[in-house]
Amino acid sequence: VSYIHLNWRYMEERDRIKVLADAQMVRLDLAAHDMIHDMKVVQLLLVRQSGGTAHFAELADQAMSENTVLQGIGLAPQGVMSSGARGNLPPELAAGSNLLASGNEFQAAAQWARAYGNPVSVRISSGAEVLLYPIYLSGSETSFWGFAVAQISLEQLLNKMDQQQTGQIAYALYQLDPWETTERLVARSPEELLARPQEKIKEIGVQSQMKLLVTPASRWLTPFVIGSGLFLSL
Repeated sequence: VSYIHLNWRYMEERDRIKVLADAQMVRLDLAAHDMIHDMKVVQLLLVRQSGGTAHFAELADQAMSENTVLQGIGLAPQGVMSSGARGNLPPELAAGSNLLASGNEFQAAAQWARAYGNPVSVRISSGAEVLLYPIYLSGSETSFWGFAVAQISLEQLLNKMDQQQTGQIAYALYQLDPWETTERLVARSPEELLARPQEKIKEIGVQSQMKLLVTPASRWLTPFVIGSGLFLSL
């Protein structure tokens, strides 16, 4: 009876932790889609102006003021960074940098984004997290205009997690690199993960998979639960 009771409570606790992990991933996903939406608005501005960039500065400033995940936004007509970027972008995105040029750190990601018409995030050697958003002025491949480019703050993205819930759990968040097929630790809780964590893998935004490992902050079964199990065995 004791074993059955404790096993049932353990599985119940695993289910509870899985629900918390799912909820945290949903919050991260919503924050990422807010960021993608802001870049989509930049695209719509350029489409309406047939590729013109008037009012880009005001739009970018407003997007960053409302979404702290975005640290800097710039434009790269035909893949070449232009002047007039807003906020903070890494030196690798200085004016004149050709994202599609051979040997450029962004080349593989930029070529993929252009070919498939989907945004992609990439972490470069300096540690900066950058989103490349391909812009087409119409539905045809020949209407490729270039890229809207943004530097992302993963710290601000993590702040979108439910902070009240994070106090109840130990967690480790990894980004799965689509180019290197490796995983990179993004953040972890002060508490160490327990054995057999619940694992949640989800595509956050687009082309950016995240893996979240979660356990209770202290132990799977509290002393009270263990004690009640022992009592039932008497």
